[in-house]
Amino acid sequence: MKLTQETTLFCPHSDAKPIAYALKALKRDMTAIFGSEPPTANTQQPHQIRMTVVPSEREEAFTVRYEDDAVIIEGSDDLGAVFGIYYVCEHALGIDPYGFWTDFPVQPRAEIDLPEMAYTSPEPKVRFRGWFINDEDLLIGWHDEMEISLATWEIIYETILRTGFNMVIAGTGSKPMDAHLQLASDMGVWLTQHHAEPLGARYFSDAYPGIPARIPEELDRFVELYREAINLHRGRKIVWSLGYRGQGDSPFFRSDPRYATKEARGKAIGDMIQLQKNLVEEMTDTRQHFAHNVYSESAELYREGHLTLDDDIIRVWADNGFGAMRARREWNREPHVSSLPLASDKDRDSG
Repeated sequence: MKLTQETTLFCPHSDAKPIAYALKALKRDMTAIFGSEPPTANTQQPHQIRMTVVPSEREEAFTVRYEDDAVIIEGSDDLGAVFGIYYVCEHALGIDPYGFWTDFPVQPRAEIDLPEMAYTSPEPKVRFRGWFINDEDLLIGWHDEMEISLATWEIIYETILRTGFNMVIAGTGSKPMDAHLQLASDMGVWLTQHHAEPLGARYFSDAYPGIPARIPEELDRFVELYREAINLHRGRKIVWSLGYRGQGDSPFFRSDPRYATKEARGKAIGDMIQLQKNLVEEMTDTRQHFAHNVYSESAELYREGHLTLDDDIIRVWADNGFGAMRARREWNREPHVSSLPLASDKDRDSG
């Protein structure tokens, strides 16, 4: 099979948004190499790249075959097809998956000769593999509006998918109605949330300025924000972040001295996590995925048995910000608490 500027694209599933975005990137890559945008065909023809979805039990899987007169990409679902398209971009066209960021030059060519072969994607060792876009200040400076543009978010998500990842925390302070979250969903990326933004809900202080964010006094207001977030996230693929921290991403008990013991603190966080999980399960009708960031005070409370989590909640272990797997230093207190799974977590999902 030879790829040239005459190679056509055949994709009967191009109305699926994730596939449409990947197809757009494939066209851009082929244009950079061959000098013109590849034509789209409505039927199967010789000398063609064909993309299709063939449902199977494996999620997000794909097979790529280089045959005598066609490149065949078969995805087990929409995201599987996306990964298959980007496999061809990298391995057949020679496109650097990080090309936008590395400025790795694309080499123009008249043709690319592909020997016959078949490749099936292996089962990933980790189900959810994501990026946390946490240093937003490094991305806003080259935008006139001093905020990350949708065009840049699209490139971020595209790079995530090109490199085999499937999930994102799309910045800090994102709200469920933000356009860049919908864009991620449209591109097929799973969403999860910042550890201080459970369910991706709006900050309490933004929704109710001047009202102290305290429980149990304001529990009904928290529930209202959680329900709002769940409703606004409908139709998206979510790994729901569960937790309870204070406003401004600090331990909640720093502003509420009533929670003076580890037992009281662990119970309060655990109760809020269970409340959030119950609300998601009540308001959705398919199996959902949950995660808790065992971070800062959670690491200490969890290790000492004051914070309990359901077995189906993914434990996400974080370093201290300097590469050491221990709880983060807070307010000049260095806890020296390990941030690694317990022996009892052996059969539980962790990351």
